Amino acid sequence: MSEENEENCPLLFTGDDGGEEGWLIGNREGLIALRTAIDASLASGEAAISEAGIEFVGIRCREEAVGPDREKEGSKSAKVGCLILIIACFLIFLHGIIDLLGKLF
Repeated sequence: MSEENEENCPLLFTGDDGGEEGWLIGNREGLIALRTAIDASLASGEAAISEAGIEFVGIRCREEAVGPDREKEGSKSAKVGCLILIIACFLIFLHGIIDLLGKLF
């Protein structure tokens, strides 16, 4: 690849070290490709990115809340299920202690 072609190749990636964690980093062509994909996803809901120098495969637009702070679906029922299981284990343990004390005294 010539130097001119390398300069025009879209590059876009997430920073992961050296104070760049959480940043999107790219050259002008990569950022333009990202903007084009964002515009397309806003219009149609999603857009694929096929550029070789971009580490993302696509963009989706979602109306519902997304992100690491969002509780996953079903997590509330999983918590309730775990609580029921813990209570059942405690009741079995308590029944065993009462039965043991009844045999001893």
